[in-house]
Amino acid sequence: MTMDLEYRADHLGSFLRPTSVKQAREAIQVGAINAQQLQEVEDNAILEVLERQRSIGFNIFSDGEFRRSGFQNDFMDSVEGFVPTDRPVIRIWKGPGGDPEAQGTDNVVGAKLQQTRRLTGVQTAFLKTHAPGPIKMTIPSPNQFPALVFQPGVTDPFYPTRSDLLYEITAILKGEVAALIDDGVDYIQVDAPRYSYFVDPKWRRVLQDNGQDPEDALEQFIAADNAILEGAQRAGAVAAIHLCKGNNQSKWYAEGG
Repeated sequence: MTMDLEYRADHLGSFLRPTSVKQAREAIQVGAINAQQLQEVEDNAILEVLERQRSIGFNIFSDGEFRRSGFQNDFMDSVEGFVPTDRPVIRIWKGPGGDPEAQGTDNVVGAKLQQTRRLTGVQTAFLKTHAPGPIKMTIPSPNQFPALVFQPGVTDPFYPTRSDLLYEITAILKGEVAALIDDGVDYIQVDAPRYSYFVDPKWRRVLQDNGQDPEDALEQFIAADNAILEGAQRAGAVAAIHLCKGNNQSKWYAEGG
């Protein structure tokens, strides 16, 4: 279904995950359920949230991102080349309870990236079948990744700089946008929280400490998002960018003006 609509206000595409989905994700991690059982829980939760959106009068529909463990994690789940690292992940929050928060370790790029499947193929197919109207799909901006998954000594044998890694990720996400357009998706949203970092002196210093000029990095970010959205020009389709401060539970990463 393609409709020529203008959305003056709409939801971000994600909804708070219901308890059933959170419990199922915990269960599959310990082997208590299998992938088919997890999908059935997700299916039921998505059908419920679609009905909720219909009942309150939305005219664009999302699956709530209920099949994702996080807004950006479809990329890691669909692309090989990530390796575990012992580098600690420290979240530095602002706002209530904004003390530095250790969150274990994370995966980083340690090989050439190879896409193994569509990021949103299964999600899109289910949503197109069951949504009562036009659908929205969200993808992460390529800008979200280089700062998180580039580790000197591990990544640079394959991608010498963060910019090289950004170009590779941009190409993969550009292909995903093109596939969504081919799928007839009515609304494509790029989630790009990192733009807010450029107005925060703390994060500008982080860029500089990583050997990046903030103004040059900003130009690269803009070019990357423009590149993935080049193919999103189709009659009746809407493309959007979601900007935020890195919000989570009343805390945030970046601030400034």
